[in-house]
Amino acid sequence: MENIEFNSQFITLDDLKEKGLSYYKINKLVEEGKLNKINRSTYENVNYKGDYNDFCIANAYIPDGVICEYSAAYHYGLSNYVPPYINVAIDRDKKVSTLPKNPSIELRYYSDKRMTIGVIEVSENGNSYKIFDKEKIVIDMLSFRNKVSIEDTIKVLKNYLNRKDRDFNKLHRYAKELRCEKILRTYLEALL
Repeated sequence: MENIEFNSQFITLDDLKEKGLSYYKINKLVEEGKLNKINRSTYENVNYKGDYNDFCIANAYIPDGVICEYSAAYHYGLSNYVPPYINVAIDRDKKVSTLPKNPSIELRYYSDKRMTIGVIEVSENGNSYKIFDKEKIVIDMLSFRNKVSIEDTIKVLKNYLNRKDRDFNKLHRYAKELRCEKILRTYLEALL
């Protein structure tokens, strides 16, 4: 049991079982202070020596969540606003039992369709998190412009339009799938 090395900050129950650990051995590691139980499916490696990432922490507590809105916009350089919390989208039918004290997390409840479009997975230092791609962030900001702020939405869209790696085909496809075509067209006509 002492020979097992954990290279990531967070380890799922399935990963522990894959390493050959029984529930008894996992509970023993928790008792010994080598693992900290986050929820039913995730444990924290107390001896982790790598870099910490707030998005990975959010993913550990909300495995089905996706980094969204302001947090994702800042991540991609589409906004200069640093939110005091991490925006995490979850399916509106899901429940989250435990949230970390730090970082602060603000949950956003999305429909099934909105949760599946534009999701990418990022891996860093043995940990990973899900985040919406740039085009999905633009469409979400447009869709929720009255909740997030029209001024911030315009800034995100302008910054996206100035990027060399923008993908108008994907942007229009997402707008069509999420019934946001007319809003996107209106804003593009005003800005271009």
